[in-house]
Amino acid sequence: IADLGASADATNNRRFYTTPDIALVKQGAAKFLTIAIGSGWRAKPTDTVVTDRFYVLRDSHWGSAPASYTKLTESNLVDVTDNLDAADIASAITGGKSGWYITLEHTGEKALSSSVTVNNQVIFSTYSPETSSSSCSAAQGTGRTYVVSVFDGTPTINFDSVVSNDPNNLTKEDRSVALQRSGIPPEATVLFAPDPVVLIGPEMPLSDLPFGDIAQRTYWYQEEE
Repeated sequence: IADLGASADATNNRRFYTTPDIALVKQGAAKFLTIAIGSGWRAKPTDTVVTDRFYVLRDSHWGSAPASYTKLTESNLVDVTDNLDAADIASAITGGKSGWYITLEHTGEKALSSSVTVNNQVIFSTYSPETSSSSCSAAQGTGRTYVVSVFDGTPTINFDSVVSNDPNNLTKEDRSVALQRSGIPPEATVLFAPDPVVLIGPEMPLSDLPFGDIAQRTYWYQEEE
């Protein structure tokens, strides 16, 4: 489906160890599958040479398998690392692009676990190794949690402002928040009862995540007289 990592250049030699996150998404009258996955060298988490990225591909063949695939490369995607213009990104995708990607910009930052898509938002965690350490303490690095729109990679939560979720005051820094616990973070887990919450290991960094009118899990049982 896509070739996003193979390169003789060490900087662009991205590796994928996680399971892709597949979601059926509807935007207006269009319905499509999204394939979300981040790159990261799991066998060497302290690497700072590779420039890792997070990708969301679009596949319009949601009802039946296509006869064949045209292999996608980064040239088929929109680089939204510095682009927060949703209309501009939508125009590029309508004009023939097949998704988008974000460059992970912290030193050595990489995605080492699968993402999860909830209410048109992609949630994933990353790890950045310590760039320096002393002999007196272990270098455990920093974990981060990202929450972005599945449509265009724009932030959906105002993480760095006191004005919570102000849609007119979002910057690219609002895509993520640093976790309190150091080390490599696990993937996000969504719990639905009694109210939906997101956990990254034991932390709940997304208490104000907009879930919208999301379906609730229900259970029933039958009593026999």
